[in-house]
Amino acid sequence: LDLFGFDPARFHASTVADARWVQDRTHESYAKTYAIVFPSDEPLAGRGARRSALHDCLAAAGCVFQARHGFERPGWFVGPDVGAGALPQGYDYYGAYADEESGWRLGAGRADVAAHESHPYLDFVEGELTFGWPASFGRVAEEVRAARSGVALFDQSYFGKLLISGPRADAAMQWVCGNDMEGRAPGAVVYTPLCNARGGVEADVTVTRLADNRWYMCTGGATASHDLRWIESALDEGGFGR
Repeated sequence: LDLFGFDPARFHASTVADARWVQDRTHESYAKTYAIVFPSDEPLAGRGARRSALHDCLAAAGCVFQARHGFERPGWFVGPDVGAGALPQGYDYYGAYADEESGWRLGAGRADVAAHESHPYLDFVEGELTFGWPASFGRVAEEVRAARSGVALFDQSYFGKLLISGPRADAAMQWVCGNDMEGRAPGAVVYTPLCNARGGVEADVTVTRLADNRWYMCTGGATASHDLRWIESALDEGGFGR
Protein backbone atom coordinates (compact mmCIF):
# COMPACT_ATOMS: atom_id res chain seq x y z
CA LEU A 1 0.00 0.00 0.00
CA ASP A 2 1.53 3.30 -1.13
CA LEU A 3 1.07 5.85 1.66
CA PHE A 4 3.09 8.64 0.05
CA GLY A 5 -0.07 10.67 -0.51
CA PHE A 6 -0.57 10.82 3.26
CA ASP A 7 3.00 11.84 4.12
CA PRO A 8 3.32 15.51 5.22
CA ALA A 9 6.90 15.46 3.91
CA ARG A 10 5.58 15.22 0.33
CA PHE A 11 5.28 19.03 0.27
CA HIS A 12 8.17 21.43 -0.26
CA ALA A 13 8.84 23.65 2.76
CA SER A 14 8.48 26.88 0.78
CA THR A 15 4.96 25.98 -0.36
CA VAL A 16 3.49 24.97 3.00
CA ALA A 17 4.98 28.13 4.51
CA ASP A 18 2.80 30.17 2.11
CA ALA A 19 -0.66 30.56 3.63
CA ARG A 20 -2.27 31.47 0.29
CA TRP A 21 -0.77 28.39 -1.39
CA VAL A 22 -2.11 26.15 1.38
CA GLN A 23 -5.56 27.75 1.25
CA ASP A 24 -5.89 27.51 -2.52
CA ARG A 25 -4.60 23.94 -2.78
CA THR A 26 -6.85 22.88 0.10
CA HIS A 27 -9.86 24.39 -1.64
CA GLU A 28 -9.06 22.63 -4.92
CA SER A 29 -8.57 19.32 -3.13
CA TYR A 30 -12.04 19.66 -1.61
CA ALA A 31 -13.60 20.88 -4.88
CA LYS A 32 -12.32 17.77 -6.71
CA THR A 33 -13.21 15.26 -3.98
CA TYR A 34 -15.51 13.28 -6.27
CA ALA A 35 -13.68 13.94 -9.54
CA ILE A 36 -12.32 11.03 -11.55
CA VAL A 37 -8.58 10.76 -10.88
CA PHE A 38 -6.94 10.78 -14.29
CA PRO A 39 -3.20 10.04 -14.43
CA SER A 40 -2.33 13.26 -16.29
CA ASP A 41 -4.52 15.74 -14.43
CA GLU A 42 -2.87 18.95 -13.18
CA PRO A 43 -3.83 21.32 -10.35
CA LEU A 44 -4.86 24.90 -11.10
CA ALA A 45 -4.22 26.18 -7.57
CA GLY A 46 -0.84 27.14 -6.16
CA ARG A 47 0.85 27.49 -9.52
CA GLY A 48 4.09 29.36 -10.16
CA ALA A 49 5.43 28.89 -6.64
CA ARG A 50 8.81 27.63 -7.87
CA ARG A 51 10.30 28.31 -11.30
CA SER A 52 13.59 27.51 -12.97
CA ALA A 53 15.85 30.07 -14.63
CA LEU A 54 14.57 28.79 -17.99
CA HIS A 55 10.88 29.26 -17.16
CA ASP A 56 10.25 32.44 -19.15
CA CYS A 57 12.17 31.13 -22.16
CA LEU A 58 10.16 27.90 -22.13
CA ALA A 59 6.90 29.80 -21.64
CA ALA A 60 7.61 31.95 -24.71
CA ALA A 61 8.01 28.72 -26.70
CA GLY A 62 4.50 27.64 -25.68
CA CYS A 63 5.37 25.22 -22.90
CA VAL A 64 2.49 23.52 -21.09
CA PHE A 65 3.89 23.18 -17.58
CA GLN A 66 3.15 20.53 -14.97
CA ALA A 67 3.19 21.09 -11.19
CA ARG A 68 5.70 18.96 -9.30
CA HIS A 69 6.67 19.71 -5.70
CA GLY A 70 5.61 23.33 -6.22
CA PHE A 71 7.85 23.56 -9.28
CA GLU A 72 6.69 24.42 -12.80
CA ARG A 73 8.08 21.46 -14.75
CA PRO A 74 8.05 21.47 -18.57
CA GLY A 75 5.46 19.06 -19.91
CA TRP A 76 5.11 19.53 -23.67
CA PHE A 77 4.92 22.40 -26.14
CA VAL A 78 2.03 23.85 -28.13
CA GLY A 79 4.29 26.27 -29.99
CA PRO A 80 5.41 29.92 -29.93
CA ASP A 81 2.17 31.02 -31.62
CA VAL A 82 0.49 30.34 -28.27
CA GLY A 83 3.53 31.31 -26.21
CA ALA A 84 2.89 32.46 -22.65
CA GLY A 85 -0.84 32.12 -23.29
CA ALA A 86 -0.40 28.48 -22.31
CA LEU A 87 0.57 29.41 -18.74
CA PRO A 88 -1.82 28.68 -15.84
CA GLN A 89 -3.84 31.73 -14.84
CA GLY A 90 -4.47 32.82 -11.28
CA TYR A 91 -6.66 30.44 -9.30
CA ASP A 92 -10.33 31.41 -9.68
CA TYR A 93 -11.78 28.79 -7.30
CA TYR A 94 -13.69 27.28 -10.23
CA GLY A 95 -16.03 30.27 -10.12
CA ALA A 96 -17.34 29.39 -6.65
CA TYR A 97 -16.69 32.89 -5.27
CA ALA A 98 -17.48 34.97 -8.35
CA ASP A 99 -20.16 37.19 -6.79
CA GLU A 100 -22.72 37.39 -4.01
CA GLU A 101 -25.20 35.29 -5.99
CA SER A 102 -22.91 32.28 -5.72
CA GLY A 103 -23.80 31.93 -2.03
CA TRP A 104 -20.18 31.31 -1.02
CA ARG A 105 -17.67 33.74 0.46
CA LEU A 106 -13.89 33.56 0.76
CA GLY A 107 -13.92 35.11 4.22
CA ALA A 108 -13.52 38.45 5.92
CA GLY A 109 -11.34 40.84 3.99
CA ARG A 110 -11.25 38.71 0.82
CA ALA A 111 -12.77 40.12 -2.34
CA ASP A 112 -14.80 38.03 -4.77
CA VAL A 113 -12.81 36.30 -7.50
CA ALA A 114 -14.36 36.31 -10.94
CA ALA A 115 -14.23 33.12 -12.95
CA HIS A 116 -11.96 33.19 -16.00
CA GLU A 117 -13.85 33.77 -19.21
CA SER A 118 -11.27 31.63 -20.96
CA HIS A 119 -8.39 29.55 -19.68
CA PRO A 120 -6.27 27.95 -22.44
CA TYR A 121 -4.11 26.08 -19.93
CA LEU A 122 -7.20 24.39 -18.47
CA ASP A 123 -8.30 23.49 -22.00
CA PHE A 124 -4.94 21.82 -22.62
CA VAL A 125 -5.14 19.91 -19.32
CA GLU A 126 -8.67 18.71 -20.03
CA GLY A 127 -7.36 17.24 -23.27
CA GLU A 128 -5.19 14.98 -21.09
CA LEU A 129 -8.04 13.71 -18.91
CA THR A 130 -8.31 10.24 -20.35
CA PHE A 131 -7.11 6.71 -19.71
CA GLY A 132 -6.26 6.42 -23.40
CA TRP A 133 -4.03 8.50 -25.67
CA PRO A 134 -4.20 12.19 -24.66
CA ALA A 135 -4.68 15.13 -27.02
CA SER A 136 -0.98 15.96 -26.68
CA PHE A 137 0.13 12.57 -28.03
CA GLY A 138 0.95 13.82 -31.53
CA ARG A 139 2.95 16.79 -30.29
CA VAL A 140 4.87 14.70 -27.77
CA ALA A 141 5.64 12.15 -30.49
CA GLU A 142 7.20 14.94 -32.58
CA GLU A 143 9.32 16.02 -29.58
CA VAL A 144 10.47 12.44 -29.00
CA ARG A 145 11.47 12.05 -32.65
CA ALA A 146 13.37 15.34 -32.51
CA ALA A 147 15.25 14.18 -29.39
CA ARG A 148 16.13 10.84 -31.02
CA SER A 149 17.31 12.26 -34.33
CA GLY A 150 18.73 15.60 -33.21
CA VAL A 151 19.62 17.40 -30.01
CA ALA A 152 17.29 18.19 -27.09
CA LEU A 153 17.75 20.19 -23.89
CA PHE A 154 15.86 18.92 -20.83
CA ASP A 155 15.19 21.29 -17.95
CA GLN A 156 15.42 19.10 -14.86
CA SER A 157 15.79 21.93 -12.37
CA TYR A 158 12.90 20.56 -10.33
CA PHE A 159 14.90 17.48 -9.31
CA GLY A 160 16.20 17.44 -5.73
CA LYS A 161 19.94 18.06 -5.31
CA LEU A 162 21.83 17.08 -2.17
CA LEU A 163 25.50 17.47 -1.28
CA ILE A 164 26.79 14.95 1.25
CA SER A 165 30.22 15.73 2.66
CA GLY A 166 32.23 15.28 5.84
CA PRO A 167 34.97 13.06 7.29
CA ARG A 168 32.72 9.95 7.19
CA ALA A 169 30.72 10.70 4.04
CA ASP A 170 32.13 7.70 2.13
CA ALA A 171 31.05 5.31 4.88
CA ALA A 172 27.70 7.08 5.19
CA MET A 173 26.94 6.59 1.50
CA GLN A 174 27.85 2.91 1.72
CA TRP A 175 25.42 2.64 4.64
CA VAL A 176 22.47 4.48 3.13
CA CYS A 177 22.64 3.29 -0.52
CA GLY A 178 21.45 -0.10 -1.73
CA ASN A 179 24.16 -0.25 -4.38
CA ASP A 180 27.80 -0.89 -3.53
CA MET A 181 29.44 2.54 -3.25
CA GLU A 182 32.81 1.40 -1.92
CA GLY A 183 35.80 2.10 -4.14
CA ARG A 184 33.95 4.33 -6.59
CA ALA A 185 36.32 6.63 -8.45
CA PRO A 186 35.80 10.41 -8.42
CA GLY A 187 33.37 11.25 -11.21
CA ALA A 188 31.62 7.87 -11.03
CA VAL A 189 27.81 8.08 -11.35
CA VAL A 190 25.73 5.35 -9.73
CA TYR A 191 22.00 4.70 -9.86
CA THR A 192 20.82 3.17 -6.59
CA PRO A 193 17.75 2.47 -4.49
CA LEU A 194 17.55 3.63 -0.88
CA CYS A 195 16.07 0.75 1.11
CA ASN A 196 14.58 0.56 4.59
CA ALA A 197 15.38 -2.18 7.11
CA ARG A 198 12.71 -4.45 5.60
CA GLY A 199 14.18 -4.15 2.11
CA GLY A 200 11.42 -1.87 0.87
CA VAL A 201 12.43 0.90 -1.54
CA GLU A 202 12.12 4.38 -0.02
CA ALA A 203 13.62 6.20 -3.02
CA ASP A 204 15.68 5.74 -6.14
CA VAL A 205 18.45 8.27 -6.73
CA THR A 206 21.52 9.01 -8.83
CA VAL A 207 24.73 9.53 -6.87
CA THR A 208 28.00 11.04 -8.10
CA ARG A 209 31.25 10.75 -6.18
CA LEU A 210 32.94 14.14 -6.48
CA ALA A 211 36.00 13.44 -4.33
CA ASP A 212 36.97 11.64 -1.14
CA ASN A 213 34.11 12.07 1.36
CA ARG A 214 32.18 14.33 -1.01
CA TRP A 215 29.07 13.16 -2.90
CA TYR A 216 26.32 14.69 -5.02
CA MET A 217 22.88 13.07 -4.95
CA CYS A 218 20.00 13.75 -7.34
CA THR A 219 16.55 12.72 -6.11
CA GLY A 220 13.12 12.63 -7.74
CA GLY A 221 11.58 16.03 -8.28
CA ALA A 222 8.24 15.20 -6.66
CA THR A 223 9.81 13.45 -3.66
CA ALA A 224 12.81 15.62 -2.73
CA SER A 225 11.52 16.69 0.70
CA HIS A 226 10.44 13.15 1.58
CA ASP A 227 13.77 11.74 0.40
CA LEU A 228 15.79 14.27 2.41
CA ARG A 229 13.85 13.50 5.57
CA TRP A 230 14.34 9.75 5.12
CA ILE A 231 18.08 10.11 4.35
CA GLU A 232 18.64 12.25 7.43
CA SER A 233 16.76 9.70 9.55
CA ALA A 234 18.74 6.78 8.08
CA LEU A 235 22.08 8.53 8.65
CA ASP A 236 21.11 9.26 12.26
CA GLU A 237 20.16 5.60 12.70
CA GLY A 238 23.53 4.55 11.30
CA GLY A 239 25.34 6.78 13.78
CA PHE A 240 26.61 9.28 11.23
CA GLY A 241 24.79 12.34 12.55
CA ARG A 242 24.63 15.56 10.57
